[in-house]
Amino acid sequence: MRTFAKHNKEHLASSRNDKTGSYFYTAYPNRESTVQVSNVIRRGHFQDHSQYVGLGFDRTQEGVVEKLCSPNPSKGIFYWSDSTRHLVERTNFKDSDVFEDKQLHFVGYLTETCHGMLICESHNVSKSLGFELPMGIFPK
Repeated sequence: MRTFAKHNKEHLASSRNDKTGSYFYTAYPNRESTVQVSNVIRRGHFQDHSQYVGLGFDRTQEGVVEKLCSPNPSKGIFYWSDSTRHLVERTNFKDSDVFEDKQLHFVGYLTETCHGMLICESHNVSKSLGFELPMGIFPK
């Protein structure tokens, strides 16, 4: 299971990788990195960041997955139309073959989209929409 703590450790490891090609890690390189980054591009260092979680869920907590994934409006908080369920079913995620796991990816995309609308554009260093795979932008 990929928790927030695990995700943060993955980011730390990626920030140490000198060949990520990510604009985020170029703008905020790890202090231990050997890559030389222009002060025009660099906005700080990875170690300057703190992780804050504005919205999250614990899938191991009883009833959480049902609330997020149930197609029954009286049991869930989202409307999973037939066309959306078909899109979820045909999307191939790495290490996610179970339908509910795929739905949770989509819930994550929803929250990332909301975050992207709330963050000031000048502070947003992400060049990725976050949901390219189910939109067919990346190979399935």
